Amino acid sequence: MDSPQKSSPALAEPVLGAALEVAVVIPSAGQGAVYDMVAARDLGADGLTLVGGLLLEKGEEVTLEFRLPDRTAIRARVRIIGIGPDAAMRAAFVGLDETDRQRLGRAT
Repeated sequence: MDSPQKSSPALAEPVLGAALEVAVVIPSAGQGAVYDMVAARDLGADGLTLVGGLLLEKGEEVTLEFRLPDRTAIRARVRIIGIGPDAAMRAAFVGLDETDRQRLGRAT
C-alpha cells in the first residue's frame, strides 16, 4: 500500500490571516529598480496574495523581498495570476528556493 505523499504542513494550505510586509522590486529603465511595499497574506505552497500599494497586471512577473521577523531576507519571483474585486493580487511562485519556502512557512 502506498503511503500518502507528505508536504510541508506550514505551507500546504493558505495561512489565512497571517501577513508579512514585502517589497515588490520592479526593474526600471535608467533608474535601476523601483521598490514598493505591500502586505503579503494567505501564504501557501503555491503563492500568496498581495494587498496595498501598486496594482500589477495579470501575467506580470516581479521579484519580492521578504524581511522575516528574525531579520532573514528572502527573494522570490512571482507571477500575478489574478486580481480580485478588492484589488488584491493573487501571485504564484515561479522562483523560490526550497530552503526559503521553509523559512516562510515557519514565519507565518
